[in-house]
Amino acid sequence: LLRDPSCGFVLVAGPDPEQVRRTVVFWERLRSDRIHLAGLVVNRVQTWPAGSAPETSAEAQGVARSWLERHFDATNAERLVDAASRHAALARRDAQMSEQLEKALPLTASEMHRIPLLSEDIHTLEGLSRLRAHMFEEAKPQVTSSSSEA
Repeated sequence: LLRDPSCGFVLVAGPDPEQVRRTVVFWERLRSDRIHLAGLVVNRVQTWPAGSAPETSAEAQGVARSWLERHFDATNAERLVDAASRHAALARRDAQMSEQLEKALPLTASEMHRIPLLSEDIHTLEGLSRLRAHMFEEAKPQVTSSSSEA
C-alpha cells in the first residue's frame, strides 16, 4: 500500500541540525523502499520580522546599544541587544537548516512549506485555520494600476 502511486509521505521536521540529519536519513530509507515523497513541512522556524536576519557584529551591537541607552537604562538596553542577537542567530540557523533540507529532497517549491514558530500551540479550530494560512496561502489577486481615460 505504501508503494502505491496514490500514497505519499509528508515529512515533518524542525530546523534543528539533528532533526535535519534524521529527516534526510529517513528520506533515503523511503527512497530505497520506493515510497513516494509527497511533501515537506519544516515546523517551528524562527523568523526575522524584516526578511533575512542580519549579522550581529560587535560593532552593530554597540550602535544598537548606544541608541537604546537613550531610551532605556544600560541594563535593559544590554538585555534587548542580547535578545535580538540570539533571535537573529536562531533565525539564521533555521533558515540555513530549512534550505539544507529543501536542497536534499527532490520536491518542488509548492511541495515544501515552512511554518514559523507560533506564539502558542495549536489546540483549536481557529489555531488550525492559522496553520492552514501558513501552509496553503491563498493566491492574492494582483492589483495593477492603470490610467484609463473615460
